[in-house]
This record gives sequence, C-alpha cells and structure tokens, in this order.
Amino acid sequence: MEAFTTLVGQYNSVALTLSDEQFGTIALDSSSRIIFDHSTSSTKIGDGTDILDILVWDAASAGTEKGLMPLGIYKASPTNLADTDGDFVPFQFDGDGRLRVDAEVSVATGSDKAEDSAHTTADIGTYILGVRVDDLTADNSLLLAGTNGDYQSFFTNAKGELYVTDKDVAALLTTIDSVLDNIYTDTQAMVVDLAAIEAELLDQGTTLDNIYTDTQAMVVDLAAIEVELLAQGTTLDSILSDTNDMVVDLAAIEAELLDQGATLDNIETSIDNIEADINSLTKAEDSAHSSGDNGIMALGVSNEAKSDLVSDDGDYTPIATNKKGQVLTVSEVDESGTEEDIGVDEAADGEIDVGTASFVTLATIAVGAGETLVLKGLDLASTVLVAGRIAVYDDTTLTKVIRKFLVVENNPTVSMNWLRGIEVSGGANITVQLQAKCLRAGKTAKCGGGINAYK
Repeated sequence: MEAFTTLVGQYNSVALTLSDEQFGTIALDSSSRIIFDHSTSSTKIGDGTDILDILVWDAASAGTEKGLMPLGIYKASPTNLADTDGDFVPFQFDGDGRLRVDAEVSVATGSDKAEDSAHTTADIGTYILGVRVDDLTADNSLLLAGTNGDYQSFFTNAKGELYVTDKDVAALLTTIDSVLDNIYTDTQAMVVDLAAIEAELLDQGTTLDNIYTDTQAMVVDLAAIEVELLAQGTTLDSILSDTNDMVVDLAAIEAELLDQGATLDNIETSIDNIEADINSLTKAEDSAHSSGDNGIMALGVSNEAKSDLVSDDGDYTPIATNKKGQVLTVSEVDESGTEEDIGVDEAADGEIDVGTASFVTLATIAVGAGETLVLKGLDLASTVLVAGRIAVYDDTTLTKVIRKFLVVENNPTVSMNWLRGIEVSGGANITVQLQAKCLRAGKTAKCGGGINAYK
C-alpha cells in the first residue's frame, strides 16, 4: 500500500480569528467540508503565492489570472463511470486527449436542413467536395470504396463536371425510338380517322340543324293545335249542352205532335164541314153575280182624320174608309225590304295574304242598329295551316268570338252550316267578320272565304 498523509481538520461553528504567525487547524463545516474564506480574490499557499484566482462571473480578463487544470480519465471506449444519477464523475478523453462528448445537433439555424423544408434566401449550407479523376475507370474508382455499401466521394473531371453513369441508356433509346415510330404511324392513322370523323360530325351538324328547325316549327304547330283543340273542346261542350236541350225539346215536340195529331183529326172533320160552308161563300173568278149569293162582308173603319189605328208594326189593322165608306189609299210604295239570304264572299281562294302576326279579316257584314243578323254558315280555303274564326267587333274592339276552327294542308277547305242560326244583335258600329291567322312559322297563307247569313 502506498504511504499517504491524513490531514485533520476541526469543526468550528464560528470561524476562528488568528493573529499573524499563529498556527491554526483546518476549519471544517458540519459536513466535514473545508471552509475557505472567499473574502479575498485568490487562494494562496503557505508562502503567500497565489495558486488560484477567485474570479467574478462575467468580469473582464486581465490575461494573468491563475486557475486549476481540469483532469480527466483516458478511455479507449466510452464507459459509464457512475451508477446513479447525481454522482460526481471525471471527464473522459480518447488517446489523443480529445474530450469525449455526447451531443445533439440542432438543424434549426445550422447548415443542415430538414427534409422537404422550403428554401430561404441566405440559408447556410455545407460545401460538398468531390474527388478529381481525369480518367475514370473501374480500377481507380474502386480505390475509393472498399465494399458495397461504403460511403464514397463524388468523382469529377478536371473541369469539376460530375461523372454519371449512362448504363442501359443506349438500349433504352433504341426502345424509345421504336415506340416513337409506332406512335407516329398510329398518329398518322388517327389524323385520317379524325378528318373523317370531322366531316361526319359536320354533316350530322347540318342534319341536326334541319331537325332543330323542323322541331321548332312543330312546337309552334302543336301549341296552336293545343289552343284550337281546347277551343273546340269548349265548342263541343256547348254543342253537347244544346244537343241535350234538343233531345228534351224533340221529346216535347213528339208528345205535342201526337196530341196535335188527334186534334188535327178533329180539325179535319170540322174543316170538311167548314169547307162545305166556304164553298157556298166562295165565288169562281170572273163568274157572274146572282141575286141571293152568299158571301162575307168586308168591314172598314171610318178614319177621315187619317190617325193611327195601331201602335206597332205588325199589328192587325182594319181597312180605313171615309164616312161614305170609300176606302182610303196612299200613293207611297214601301221599299223597306224583306228577309233574304245575304251570301257574302268577299275573298275568293288565294286572294288575301295571311301571316303569323295577327288575324286577317277575309269577309265582313255590318249589322246596323235595330237589325238582327242570323248566321247560317261559312266557307274558308287556305294553302297552309291556318286558324279561322267568326268574330263580332264594335268598331275596332273585339267583343265576341262565335266559332273557331282549323284549316290544314290535307283538308284545305272548311265549310260549316248551322241548322239553328246564330243570331247577332246590331248596333251603330257592329260588324261580323270572318278572319284567319297563319300557324306555319316563316310562311304566308293564301286565303279566301265568306259568311252565309240573313237579316
């Protein structure tokens, strides 16, 4: 065992005060630790030589300070020197006296960069060096690497250009060239096919344009047909109502006729008797008068004042005479007219152009104040599809549509006759008009027709 000297100290709760040249013991605290007086700026040996300066944190260096050299233990390989956290351990050095450290490298602001991080101006990086090899061959390239998987430098030529391998490039280029040739051939064929497709699509486009035009015309026609069918539906409803009324009327007429038949039989018997009496009263034309002939006396009314004997037209009136029984006469001739057929045909076939904008009048009958027009029928001819109607106007204002109908290409003429006439009351500006409107988009119809009526 090596010899050693034991230094013994003394615990004092209060620091001792010594005079110059007095001996004293080493002062210890209650944990046997040596107490140093840090009131001075250095630690001295017995002869007063400073062996360690006491320095203040963050104080400036004077260049002459003394300190203790920290010693460590040489370890060829890092080894644990303590078995519990908090133990004191010496520093460890390798064979070259370099301090062994276990450090973590931060890449937040250093030269290393995290994978996939964005570039920023003034980033710091590590310079990559390569090895210059003027003539790169398999022999000299293997000098820099031992086995597969070893780290190895980049190789450059004298200009600093990096060597890269072109392995299999030639074969790949040949394959690519062959594929491109096939692509070119197929592309040429596609050009021809696309040209044919383009021509076909253009042709189909023209066909579709024609179909679209016809479809638009059909839409207009169908809309007009729908309107007309709805109107005819209303007309048919009216006809059905009138027909039901007629059925009732005809049943009543039949009963009345049967009753009248019996009455007529009685009347016939009475007539036979009356006929005999009348025969005795009637005289043959140009036959001579005979005394005692029977006859019926025609009586008159004396009216020398020529005052009215009746109040209204159509009333029965006696023959007016003077006081002598002479019949009063006048020389005026009544030319007021009678009910007669008023056949109106103001537009022959093809004489009037009818467009799609509005209804065009083909025939007109004026019905004056106090007159009644009885409509019996109509005729209308057209070269294309048109909607027709019989309308009543007060001056230029449409007041009523009496009938609506269609004239189509496969039946270009429509004729209507009504057994029961349709009455229209007159007025100062009342007219009954036959009108037509073209329903074929973009076309003009040639129309003619007329109204059959009487007053």
